[in-house]
Amino acid sequence: MHSVICTLFEGNYHFGVASLTNSLFANGFRGDVFIGIKGVLPFWANSAKTDNNINWDGTKLYSPIDGVNMYFLPVNTKDHLTNYKAEFMLQLWEGPAKNAKGMFYFDPDITIKCNWEFFESWITMGVCLVNEIVWNDMPDTHPKRMMWRKVAKKASYPILNNLSSNINAGFIGVSKENMVFLKILKNLIDVSKEHFSFNAELFFQSNNDYGMFKVGDQDLLNLTAMCSSAPLSIVGPEGMDFIGGGWIMSHAVGSPKPWNKNFLLSSLNGLKPSLAEKEFWKNCNYPIKTKSNFKINIKKSAIKSSSFIGRFYSK
Repeated sequence: MHSVICTLFEGNYHFGVASLTNSLFANGFRGDVFIGIKGVLPFWANSAKTDNNINWDGTKLYSPIDGVNMYFLPVNTKDHLTNYKAEFMLQLWEGPAKNAKGMFYFDPDITIKCNWEFFESWITMGVCLVNEIVWNDMPDTHPKRMMWRKVAKKASYPILNNLSSNINAGFIGVSKENMVFLKILKNLIDVSKEHFSFNAELFFQSNNDYGMFKVGDQDLLNLTAMCSSAPLSIVGPEGMDFIGGGWIMSHAVGSPKPWNKNFLLSSLNGLKPSLAEKEFWKNCNYPIKTKSNFKINIKKSAIKSSSFIGRFYSK
């Protein structure tokens, strides 16, 4: 199957975009990476050229190595980018990626760990998703799910799948034949904006955990899975290295992000480097180089020292 990659970023999340792409290349991906961008090109892509062959105004093409084409697509939306991903993916299928048989969205703080062939096989089994570690035990009768059902009812979607775990919104893999999943997600976001005070410009919808929405995009992704007529293929939280035993990808959730973190200072506060932070620094050198060798070696040494300290002192 011919699949493409997409992600969205602004600000210094370009460091994550580079490491994601490096990890894809290292694990055998060859093809197109579509990058929705708010703001200016990252310094490492300054040699990108205008590409008028892509059906998206202002597209810049950067090819860091033979076989990988990175298309930077300006996005003009007031929405927080996490709430824009379904619309972005659908726009890609309508234009620049119209010939793709499959599409994988990764947050720009993810790196992959396994051979790309696994992803191409996985997407044939259904919509590819990964469970959270937060609220992962989330029975079908959980009060949050009962609240979300109000949105499904308003949008005239029946509940087709009784799920028991919470899905992380940082990754979605969808084949073209299952594009209906993205259409449901976008529609649920639109209905929530119109009828349920969903503010698409915000990441957090509420300061508390007991309302209908907390991280709205993730809440509505979970509801989409409940309503999906497309088959699902869901991996546990090890799929993003939230717990041990993972081999698919690493997701550096929370803050500070790996490219901003002072590991020695964090270790003195009892925080060990995470698997995802280690994977980021393994993937920031080739084929896209975002840090000097000196900086990379300093960070890797700090990670080793912090990991050692963490054996004796951790929260």
